[in-house]
Amino acid sequence: MTTQVQQVQRKESLALAIILSLGLLVYTTSDAQLAIWLAVPMFVIPLLGSLWVLKLPFPPDPKRLELYALLIQPVLLYSGTAYFLRQASSPLLPVVGFFGMIVFYLLFISLSALELYRRLPNHVGRIILNVFSLVTGYIYYSYLFQLDVHLALGVGIAFIVSFLLFFQSIFWWSSAHISYSVLYACLAAFLLSMLFFCLFFWPLGYLVTGFVMLIGQYFLTGIIQQYFKKNLTRAVVIEHAVVSLGMLAIILLQVRWLPSL
Repeated sequence: MTTQVQQVQRKESLALAIILSLGLLVYTTSDAQLAIWLAVPMFVIPLLGSLWVLKLPFPPDPKRLELYALLIQPVLLYSGTAYFLRQASSPLLPVVGFFGMIVFYLLFISLSALELYRRLPNHVGRIILNVFSLVTGYIYYSYLFQLDVHLALGVGIAFIVSFLLFFQSIFWWSSAHISYSVLYACLAAFLLSMLFFCLFFWPLGYLVTGFVMLIGQYFLTGIIQQYFKKNLTRAVVIEHAVVSLGMLAIILLQVRWLPSL
């Protein structure tokens, strides 16, 4: 019976991935007026599709709130990818659309696996979702720097996106009480939004500043997850700090800080 359920969910995940990839191509290649009308559906479509694949009732069941937290990931990843690609105006959009279909298929398969089986934290589905969370953050942060929005608006959006990603991570991985999840997600999101504030004045490209934000997200995510797993030791903190500083040093050493004469 379980195998039959998995096969059905794989087919549904593939169908939804195809729909989302086609919607991605339509949005990124549409004119400005149509894109305005499609901005909201970029949130609604992945939300409804996720409810369909995961078979979650709506309105939410208070006893299964941790599963509803998983809906944050596909909604943010899909909307962020759509906005970022439209702003980038890449000639490789058809290729990106095909690649997006594969990515979203893997994401929904991972979500389905997490719903059906509550396995150990090292389960491949959980690892994939952690990676997707980091990718989603990078896309949104880079998009905000690329838009060159007003500082207050950029900090506010960065805080909201960071809060949702951290809340999903804390609430799902740790099974913490919702009040603890909100508290720690707010603290982590505040730190990342302050990093966004500092990077706003740096003379760096949006891809570089987005990567620096990604490093901050990686460090905070790792520390918080280890804390709720009761595995936060000095060695763990040093390990995450060394990896984060190493990645930061590599990216900054490759940056041209001053204009060529």
